[in-house]
Amino acid sequence: MKRSQFELLLLDAEARRTSAHTFYDRLLELGTPPEIVYRLASLWRFTRRVGQRLIAVGKIILLKIVEFLAQHPGLCIGAAIGVVLTVLAAHIPFIGPIISPIAGMILIPFGVGVGHAIDTGRIEDSLLTNVIRAVKEFFAAVVDALRAAFLLVVASEDGVAS
Repeated sequence: MKRSQFELLLLDAEARRTSAHTFYDRLLELGTPPEIVYRLASLWRFTRRVGQRLIAVGKIILLKIVEFLAQHPGLCIGAAIGVVLTVLAAHIPFIGPIISPIAGMILIPFGVGVGHAIDTGRIEDSLLTNVIRAVKEFFAAVVDALRAAFLLVVASEDGVAS
């Protein structure tokens, strides 16, 4: 068995230990709107056959995303506040459409930086340092989720997918 197949089987085993009910409850505890939880149900059920096994690809990806959200609640809240303020700026009569893009470029990274500082307890660090750390952690999580998804592709290229 190749390393990519082994890693995929480990991720699949981890994903299968989590029930849909437990996952949905976790999302709701994190403050996810019920409409989004309902829409994620179809991704939760997405599977792909690799060799003789049915791999829960959707579960693997969603669990990686929720793992990141749970580890960085301040970052997510800070980013959301930045987005909300940007949308509000867009609705200012006459000048809203002009200042909204500028506000987004300032407020979203500011919210991310402040949220990350709260998550890590490094409030004394500069805002730019916290933004850079947050972006690094976010992209590391994205790479981790994509790596989990692309393990399926590698396993398929090894000639075991059906």
